[in-house]
Amino acid sequence: MPTTLGGLKETGAVPLDVMRNYFKTKANQYILNIQNVDLGKLVTDHYIFGKEEPAYYLQAADDFYMIGDKNPLRLPAAIPKLKGRGDFKMRIGLRTQYYEIQPEIKITNMEYSSYSVKPGTRKKNPFG
Repeated sequence: MPTTLGGLKETGAVPLDVMRNYFKTKANQYILNIQNVDLGKLVTDHYIFGKEEPAYYLQAADDFYMIGDKNPLRLPAAIPKLKGRGDFKMRIGLRTQYYEIQPEIKITNMEYSSYSVKPGTRKKNPFG
């Protein structure tokens, strides 16, 4: 399943019109929905172990979190660690000249963080 326009030309690629016709028979474009997943661990593993250069911090909406146990910038220890559970979904996006595999996660019970780098926030800046 190619995720680029050029990929549609590869041998064995599912043509866009075939994919669109397939999803006309379905209620939606989701191909996976796993509920109550430890998304904190999934995101941590992705950003710490799945990258050549790990990421140790994350801004989500108006909340700033640490990812994992390392704190190389020595930011305040009071910054909460990213954790929580939620649903992991995967869908096929068909809005362009090709289709895309689009993972979706939403942590439904994230801990409040009193830190943020969002412009205009009233929260503490972890770098300040």
